Amino acid sequence: MKITFDFEKPLAELQQQIDKVSQIEDKNKLDMSATLTELQNKLEDAKKEIYGNLNGWQKVQISRHPERPYTLQYIELMCDDFIEMHGDRTVGDDKAIVGGIDTPGAYPGLEAEERGQGEAIARNLLEMSVLKVPIVCVIIGEGASGGALGIGIGDRVLMLDNSWYSVISPENCSTILWKTWENKERAAEVLKLTSTEMLKNKLIDGVVKEPLGGAHQDPVAMANILKKQLIKELKNLKEKSAEQLVTERIDKFCAMGVVIEG
Repeated sequence: MKITFDFEKPLAELQQQIDKVSQIEDKNKLDMSATLTELQNKLEDAKKEIYGNLNGWQKVQISRHPERPYTLQYIELMCDDFIEMHGDRTVGDDKAIVGGIDTPGAYPGLEAEERGQGEAIARNLLEMSVLKVPIVCVIIGEGASGGALGIGIGDRVLMLDNSWYSVISPENCSTILWKTWENKERAAEVLKLTSTEMLKNKLIDGVVKEPLGGAHQDPVAMANILKKQLIKELKNLKEKSAEQLVTERIDKFCAMGVVIEG
């Protein structure tokens, strides 16, 4: 079953009209190409208008689309092979964290804290900040709280156009500030969590454009776009020494949140 968000309903209605006209054309052997062309042009114009003016909450919705590509899909589309990196430092053999960032956030429960979640995130920040190899982090969907930051210490931090990055999800922010989830749309705007806002505030290094309507509309095209960007970023980073990488990485993150009053 195709999932349609509220803001996409005008597009769904136009597509239904196109399908209906096509059925009439086939059934009655009529030439309705002019009508179809007109409707298809309207659909394309509507797509550009709607997807070109998405607000924060609408982008959050797209980032959560169940058909949106996950890290493993990107790996399969971009790579011949990959190395799984994981460990058993804290509690047994934990699941591996592979590639891109797509997480609703660290689990906010007592069990997670008892298992050293806070220390594990802090340890990641420490270790990743001094790794002497190029690190490129890409937020491909949701980038929430310490769960995202814990694997987001990179020389280059990129976001897909319809992903989001924030200290908290809009729903949880709404619950804390207004005691209800009903203000999640307002919270999404206040949090400035979109890729555009994050780049404007110099908290990321770049935005990777998605196919019109989101990465789920054409995963293969999205993988090709992302692969080209990753190759470009790695090529530039490989020209730097290990010491330069570490110094610039630490300086970049230490500068975040610093306000200079003039």
